[in-house]
Amino acid sequence: MSVDSSSAQAGDTITIDIRVDHSLQIAAAAFTLSYNTDYLTLTAIESSFFDAFVNKPCPESFP
Repeated sequence: MSVDSSSAQAGDTITIDIRVDHSLQIAAAAFTLSYNTDYLTLTAIESSFFDAFVNKPCPESFP
């Protein structure tokens, strides 16, 4: 798995890509995305790999 890094100014919108290496060899997976809600607002999750789960986030994961 690899995760991009980025920087931004207040009010900017950024995209952070999370890539799954060797995805054809994975039968199941789970991970938690943690971030400081004082500084960031999650606005969307898009996925072609985790499409079965992308619209079912854990309620406590969102501000």
